Amino acid sequence: MKEFMSYLIIIAIIAFIGFICYMIVRRSNGNTEPIFPFNNKQPVPPAPAPGGAPVNQSVNAPYEEEVETGIFTEWSVVQLDPNTGVPIKKQNLKVPENGKFTIGRSKTCSFVLDGATSQDYTSRTHLGVGKDANGYFAKPLSRGDGSIALTYIEGSLVMESFDLVDKQVIWLGNIPIAFVLNADVRKDLSFNPGSKRDEATFERDHEDTMTFSRNNVNQNSSTNVFSR
Repeated sequence: MKEFMSYLIIIAIIAFIGFICYMIVRRSNGNTEPIFPFNNKQPVPPAPAPGGAPVNQSVNAPYEEEVETGIFTEWSVVQLDPNTGVPIKKQNLKVPENGKFTIGRSKTCSFVLDGATSQDYTSRTHLGVGKDANGYFAKPLSRGDGSIALTYIEGSLVMESFDLVDKQVIWLGNIPIAFVLNADVRKDLSFNPGSKRDEATFERDHEDTMTFSRNNVNQNSSTNVFSR
């Protein structure tokens, strides 16, 4: 019996020494993290605050995606190479409620034209896209001098709103774009863009848009609601 109790005491002492060694190793150098952390685990989002209010997360939190606002549509807008008609940029069309999706040179536009300059006769905010009871429409926007951004469809100058037509080429000055139904977007999609215009044509059409704008003072209302 005494020999059995001696074995138990020895085992208990060994277990106690092992536990002490484990604690010393675990807390060495002030490290209180697990010895074998599972780094491959995704971060666990914090629980909601009382009352359902969201908990603020760190601005450096990993895997955080930008939250986009607006109403997604079945359309995409593509910018085309003016020489080959091959799409060089594509973006889903997202129209804010009672607002407009804007296309132009300005970095503030919803869709920024790559490589476009004022020498291409494209405006900073050239075209607006909106939606009403009749569907999606686009409309050339007014410029600072009172004229209307030079926009062409099938060679004709457009100064009023028009419906979106799948794969129809629209020239914003000398930069072609098209609206494409998302179901039709393919890697091999290409267009026949047509021809660029010369400076004399743009200057003449600019005067025409000035006259049209003066005769249609409500062409581009300053209200927040974008309409035809």
